[in-house]
Amino acid sequence: MLLEVIVQSLADAREAHAGGADRLEVVREIERDGLTPSLDLVRVIQADVPVPLRVMVRESDGFTIKNPEELR
Repeated sequence: MLLEVIVQSLADAREAHAGGADRLEVVREIERDGLTPSLDLVRVIQADVPVPLRVMVRESDGFTIKNPEELR
């Protein structure tokens, strides 16, 4: 079994790893079902926590692309 934990900060990532997470999903604004986190946050987590990351790539509510700018 694989345990994936959603995290929004380095502190979250450290706690998830300490609790046995096998993989982390990095997001921002979980209350909006998770949006793309900052690249800086992803890099900090990647450098500090030795588990694979999945990064949410979604810039708006819903699970569709709303316009060409969002796609870019």
